[in-house]
Formats: sequence, C-alpha cells, structure tokens
Amino acid sequence: MNRPPTSAATATAGECGNCGTHKGWVLHHMRLRGIHRRLCTSCVLRLHPGSFCPSCFVLYDPQPPHPTKRVSCSSCLSFAHAHCVKSLQLSQSPYLCPPCADSNFSFFDVTDHVIDKKLSLALLCAAKIASASMAKAVIVARSEAERRVREAVVAKKRAREALEHVASLDKEKLRKKELQLLHQQQHSMKIEVDKRETAAPIDSAPPILQNNGSVEKVNDGNLDTHLQNNFNSNGNSHNGNAPHQLSDSRVKEEEGSK
Repeated sequence: MNRPPTSAATATAGECGNCGTHKGWVLHHMRLRGIHRRLCTSCVLRLHPGSFCPSCFVLYDPQPPHPTKRVSCSSCLSFAHAHCVKSLQLSQSPYLCPPCADSNFSFFDVTDHVIDKKLSLALLCAAKIASASMAKAVIVARSEAERRVREAVVAKKRAREALEHVASLDKEKLRKKELQLLHQQQHSMKIEVDKRETAAPIDSAPPILQNNGSVEKVNDGNLDTHLQNNFNSNGNSHNGNAPHQLSDSRVKEEEGSK
C-alpha cells in the first residue's frame, strides 16, 4: 500500500518517499507530479508502469513497442513484450503484470542481500527513469527561471516607466505652480500701478502767463475760471486808468480858460 506523497525535504534519511520503507538500499532522486521525491527502486518502477517491460526491464525510449508486438495489462498501464509474455502462462486471460498479479510483489527485493542479474536490470531501469525525470525537471526549472527573469525585466521596465511618469508629473506640477506664481505677481504689480495712478493723477493743464510775467499751471477744472479772472482784472485796470486821465485833462483846460 502506498503512502501519501512525501517530498525529499520532509522524508527522513534512508526512507522512501512513497512506501516509507528503509530497506530500499538505493533511493532515487526524481521529480514526480511537480514534487522532488526520493523513492526506492521498486516504487520508481511501480509509479511508471508504461515506461518499461515488467519482464525483461527494457526501458521504452521513447515510445512503447507497436501494439502488435506488445501485451497490455488488463489492470494498469503496463506493457510487456509479446515474446516475454510467451514464456509466461498464456492460459491467463486477460494478462496481468507481476505487480497486479501479486499485491506483495517487489521489483527489487534484497532481503537476501544479493543482487542477481534480474535485480541489477531492475535497478538500472529505475535509474534511467529517475535520470530522465530529473533531466525534465532541469528543463522545467530552467524555463521557469527564464520566465521569472523575463518577468523581472518587464517589471523593472514598468517600474522605471512609472518613476519617469511620476517625475514628469512632478515637473509639470512645478511648472504650473511657477506660472501661477508669476501670473499672481504680474497681477499684483498691475494692481499696485493702478493704485498709484489713482492716488497721484498726471497734471496735464497748460501753463498760464501771469500779469507779473510768471508762469502758473492751472488744473483743467479751474482753467476757465482762471482765464475769466485774468480777463476781468485786465479790463478793470484799463477802464480805471482812462477816467483818471480824462479828468486830469479837463482840469487843465478849465484852468487855462480861466
């Protein structure tokens, strides 16, 4: 009876990762269903029934023999050479491979501590199966490592692009902030200039020549009034001098007549 699968990391030293026996003598490293395991010779052969002939232990590499040259077990996926089965009892129908015919059968029984030709063939066949399994595991591990490298390269590229995007966003944000600050400064300067022009308007009134020869600037609002005052003052001065002069001449004429 097979135990639940045990990985090489959890199996104890000298213990088969499938049946748990300590009498396997040799444990084969192999990868089975994605798990690295250490199995005895008998379990390696039991777990790969379609990879070899259970009678002569010839490894089918890469494909089993033609259907006309093989006999299939009626209970499992095992294939045996037709010429190997002829030496067995052909009266049995259907055909059963040795492990299916005997539940206590072991491909590698070393209870007598003697390895004969049959056991050596079984050991060699199990070693070839384990070697092929580890070779496939190496290919899978290499492809997995390459895939992870590609994913790391893509992730690094995406991270670099993300950093560049964030940097560009920061630059754009800083540029907009500087432009906004510049516009605020220009607006503040314009408001200040408008305030100064409103508080101190430019004097655009023309200069006025006074009677005494001096020049005086008059605002636009007082220009008409100032001109009228100057005109009145000049008129009064001429009209006032004429009567005085006329009265003096009359006095002289009267004195002469007398």
